[in-house]
Amino acid sequence: MTNINKKGELITVGLLVIAVAAVSLVAGMVLGLNKINLKLPVTSQVENNQGNNNGKPQIPEVRNTPEIKNKPKLSLTAVPSTIAVGQNTNVTINIDSNGNKLQVVQLTLSFDPKKLKVVDADPKAAGVQIELKNLFANQNNLANRADNDKGKITLAIGSLTNTFDGKGVYGIIKMIALQPTSSPTMISFDPDPDTLVVPQRANQAAKIEEEPLSLSISPK
Repeated sequence: MTNINKKGELITVGLLVIAVAAVSLVAGMVLGLNKINLKLPVTSQVENNQGNNNGKPQIPEVRNTPEIKNKPKLSLTAVPSTIAVGQNTNVTINIDSNGNKLQVVQLTLSFDPKKLKVVDADPKAAGVQIELKNLFANQNNLANRADNDKGKITLAIGSLTNTFDGKGVYGIIKMIALQPTSSPTMISFDPDPDTLVVPQRANQAAKIEEEPLSLSISPK
């Protein structure tokens, strides 16, 4: 399994892998992923770290994530891609499964919080979210969190009963420009193990190809 951050707000990819094969875990997922501690098969090289976390077990960490032959691809596009300070842009997260049937897609994006800020897509909910799209039938939105202080966006979606195969839009991030840039500022995917997929019938997560985005910000 993989830690998305150390404070317990995480995506339990390993748990989903087991849940796909064991429907009895569905209730546990709905009630709270971060309250369940299970190990993946030995082949995934899971280290079971039971350290003290306010009385809760630490989630094991996936290491040596495997490659798959035709890796799925995540990419970013922005309209507009050149903006002025105070102007908004919509950043689209695109996914191409590249012939794979996927059951979970998790990702973490990094951006410069001095230059850009995520505009909350759901002001009624706690925290800052983006607009997630429905790639899966019976989709579970497992994580949707933007941290404008650290410049991080943590996302995960999947389904226990359906797969995604093809090209589609994972989500849309509305961002506002804060400061001008002398050179383009980057929005990029954090590498494995923070950006992963779980293919159908796989017993562990797999790596994905990532394509970052550059934005130019001009003065007002």
